[in-house]
Amino acid sequence: MAGYQHTLMLHVLVAVVGIGPLAALAVLALSKTERGLVAHVGKQLSRWASASMGLMLLTGIYLLYVTGWGYLQAAWFWVAFVLYLALEPLQRVIIKRASRDDEKTQAASRPLGWVLLVSLIVIVYLMYARP
Repeated sequence: MAGYQHTLMLHVLVAVVGIGPLAALAVLALSKTERGLVAHVGKQLSRWASASMGLMLLTGIYLLYVTGWGYLQAAWFWVAFVLYLALEPLQRVIIKRASRDDEKTQAASRPLGWVLLVSLIVIVYLMYARP
């Protein structure tokens, strides 16, 4: 059980480090900030988030293993996992759109900022509440 507790602590720590930059990217995408700034800062935030997301996946797989793969039968796990898989491509699309000169394309990243932010909130809720 000690292995589970230590891995869970590491998983949560890595999640905080990864979710923070993703939430910041979502807020930047929603703001009226200069779009070039969103693209530049977004790339920096994306580096931290991507590394953290990889570690989160590894610790999550180990947690599944330690618990006998029991969470695989829970619907909340699959909802959170599908949202998790969408985070990486979503952040890349936001940054790519924010990098463009076309104001219309840049404005299209704002709704994606909401999708990213709501996805993060749902994932955190599901991991905490495990309904």
